[in-house]
Amino acid sequence: MKMKLTGTFIQPICGGDTPVMNWSRAEWDREFAVMKELGIDTVILLRLFLDDWMAYDSPCLKRLENAIPTQLDYVDLFLSLAEKYGIRLFVPTYSPMHDWLLATYDPKKEFAAFKELVDEIWSRYGHRKAFGGWYFAQEISGADSFLVAELFQMLGKYVKSVSGSLPILTSPGMRKAIGAAEHEKQWDYLLDIMDGAVDIIAFQDGHVSFHQLEEYQAVNVKLARKHGIEVWSNVESFDRQIIPKFQPIAWDKLRFKLNCAVRTGHDKLITYEFTPFLSPYGCYKTWTESLLARYREWCETESRS
Repeated sequence: MKMKLTGTFIQPICGGDTPVMNWSRAEWDREFAVMKELGIDTVILLRLFLDDWMAYDSPCLKRLENAIPTQLDYVDLFLSLAEKYGIRLFVPTYSPMHDWLLATYDPKKEFAAFKELVDEIWSRYGHRKAFGGWYFAQEISGADSFLVAELFQMLGKYVKSVSGSLPILTSPGMRKAIGAAEHEKQWDYLLDIMDGAVDIIAFQDGHVSFHQLEEYQAVNVKLARKHGIEVWSNVESFDRQIIPKFQPIAWDKLRFKLNCAVRTGHDKLITYEFTPFLSPYGCYKTWTESLLARYREWCETESRS
C-alpha cells in the first residue's frame, strides 16, 4: 500500500531551532513550497506560545501568560501560505504551562481560559479558507490524564459549536512500561470520556521501543475504529536514541516506523516535524540532505510497488 507523510507539525516559536525563529515571510514561503512538492496537505501549528513569546498579538495570552508578541503574526502568515499552496492548517487551543496532574486541577475552571482563547482565535481567523481544524495541544498519555480528557470533552463540544464542527485533532503519547494490553484498556477509557469531542487521534510513535511499536499501533487503530474516529500516526523524524536529543533520525529507523504505520492500517501519516528534521532549509542541513534523499527514494519505490 502506498502511503507517505502528508502532514507535519510546525512551530515558529521553539526551544531548539533558533534559525527558524529568524525566518522572514519569504523563507517560510519557500518552506511551504517544499512541503507541498513532497505531498504535504496538512500543517498543524504546535503551540501559540512558549517561554514568554506568543505566535500572534493576543490580548488573551497577554493576560493569561504575560506573553510577548513576535514581530510576525504567525497564525495569519501560515493561513496565508496554506491558502496559497492548497494546504489546511490546524490551529492549537490553549496549552497552559502548569501541571494538569496536580490534585488542584479543575477542568471546569480551565475551560473558561480555553473558551476565551477559542473565541479570540475564531473571531480573528475563523473566516480564513485554510482554517481546517483545531489541535488540542496537551500531550496526555494514560488514564491519569482523565481530568484533561474531561476538559477535552467540554472544549470539543464548544469548539464545534463555534466553528461549524471543524475537526479536532489530538496527538498523545504512549507508555511502553504498561504494555499494549494495558495501553488499550486505558485509552478505551479515555476515548469514552472524549466521545464526540475528538475526531482524529495521532499517537506519537517514539515513546515505545521499535520491537513494541507495531503491537501498540495495531491497538491504536483498533481503538480508533471502535470509537469512530480517524487514526493518524505521528511519525517522529527526530532520533530519541542519539544524545543530545532532537536531531534528525537515522533513515533505517524512520523507514521502519513508516512501514509499521502502513502495515497497521493508519488513515494518514504526519510527522514531528518536517522543518528541522527533513527540510533542506532547516537547522541541520548537512544531516537532512541525505535523510530527505532516502525518504524521496522510498516514496518512489512505494509508488512503483
